Amino acid sequence: MTGGADAHQGLLISGRFPELEDALCERIAQLKRDDALAPLTVVVGSAAVRTRVGDLVVRRLGAVANLTVATLGRLAADLVAAERGAPPVVLGGLAR
Repeated sequence: MTGGADAHQGLLISGRFPELEDALCERIAQLKRDDALAPLTVVVGSAAVRTRVGDLVVRRLGAVANLTVATLGRLAADLVAAERGAPPVVLGGLAR
């Protein structure tokens, strides 16, 4: 898959959680260094990890402008909504 001129390649980093957390914070700081207001999305696997990553970033980097931590499901729903121009249909409580 190819990206445009402004696309950033991801990095593959493996290790224990503290090492991964350090690497994630360093990468976010690196990407935000040139333009602190540039949008940046971190995609995670679950809502629990989303909360943990959000807390981690605030604790280590302070407030980070225009950073979104999203689950893969939420990212997919947002992309569908952007393409359709309308939010996705959500079933009411009774139907759920």
